[in-house]
Amino acid sequence: MLIVGFWSMELEDPRTGKSSTLLIDGQFVYLGVVMLVNIKIISSTSNYTFYSYFFVIGCILTFVLAYYLLNLFESQNLYSLFYFPYMHLITYVALIFISAALILIDNGMHLVQYEF
Repeated sequence: MLIVGFWSMELEDPRTGKSSTLLIDGQFVYLGVVMLVNIKIISSTSNYTFYSYFFVIGCILTFVLAYYLLNLFESQNLYSLFYFPYMHLITYVALIFISAALILIDNGMHLVQYEF
């Protein structure tokens, strides 16, 4: 039996006392970094082609696929943790918020002709 926190990404097993909160939060943050880097790359290029979108979306999907494949092996620390962060709506809201904030800040910096 698993105890699941509704608003936070907590997953605890009362039999073993093992908490996987750090692993789940770490994977979420790493996915956020992967998305931010790819969005920055696509927004910084002046070449919007099929291939540029293909590689950006492919990079994000490759991360999710690798996370899913590591989820399948019992010897890995990520065993059976894939579905938990991706079944909450708050995960997608946070990722969309982070991405939208980066796009707004990046476009604002371009308007004032300041590059970082």
